[in-house]
Amino acid sequence: MSTSQMIITLPAEMAASIRQLVQSGRYDSANDVVCDGLRTLLAQEQVIEDWLRGEVADAYDAMAADPARALTSTQVREHVAARAQQDLRPTARALCHQAGQPSMTRTASL
Repeated sequence: MSTSQMIITLPAEMAASIRQLVQSGRYDSANDVVCDGLRTLLAQEQVIEDWLRGEVADAYDAMAADPARALTSTQVREHVAARAQQDLRPTARALCHQAGQPSMTRTASL
């Protein structure tokens, strides 16, 4: 791989973080920290791009083809609140059981 030298300016906190990662032995050099960070950023952006081109574009096309499928904001809130209740309920019960307390449920408000 060919390389290209760059001079960059970072906020003091970021520079300190890079130095700390190198001093900890996790990375061999500041260059390795920056390269790893950039690779991670590019991978995340690719995941987002794939999601946008796939699921989001398909959902948009489906809604454009049949606008009657759309949900109101109230319906979306109700769906999200119900889903949150389903996702949180087992965890809340387990935590209450471990603490020896009766199970309590909490509703999500948006």
